[in-house]
Amino acid sequence: MTYLILDMPRKWQVYDRLRGVELSKERFQFIFKYEHDLEEVLKKRVWTFNEWSIVIDRWVIEIAFDPEKPQSKDYVRVKVNFDVSRPVRRSKDKCPLLIQMLKDKANARRQSILNAKCNTEPVLKESDPLLGIITKEQVGPDPYSGRLRISPEVMQDMRLYLLPAQGPECKAREERVKQSILDLKDD
Repeated sequence: MTYLILDMPRKWQVYDRLRGVELSKERFQFIFKYEHDLEEVLKKRVWTFNEWSIVIDRWVIEIAFDPEKPQSKDYVRVKVNFDVSRPVRRSKDKCPLLIQMLKDKANARRQSILNAKCNTEPVLKESDPLLGIITKEQVGPDPYSGRLRISPEVMQDMRLYLLPAQGPECKAREERVKQSILDLKDD
């Protein structure tokens, strides 16, 4: 009877658009790729194979699954519909809940790093010669990157530049440091 599965698609002229399955010695199931092919075969309900009559009928069984109800058969046939416009593979990367969770983790980590940098010792101390020249906002950490706006090496060079000067030379050097900081503000 396996010849029936191979021969009927030829008679119906739907060679590669259906699949046949032998359910038992007397029953076969044909799964059509397109609805219009199935309807055309069903228009003429009786077909012949090896001089035997074959009755074709459409059957659809939809059973709601109840996990509390015992199963009397060893198998359960289910119909699974996939949206082919949204492939299943790589669904881990596409899951909106997972993406949101990863974003929240990254934001929390970024915020903890920024808080740790902000809670460190102040950049300008009371005894620092740069205290009245540069504001804390100019030397503090950048809120976007978390890095100090002026590197510690540059701060040390500015201190060394200001320390030896006295009198009017000290005022001139303070003005030069302020001006260089203002010039670099937009850089």
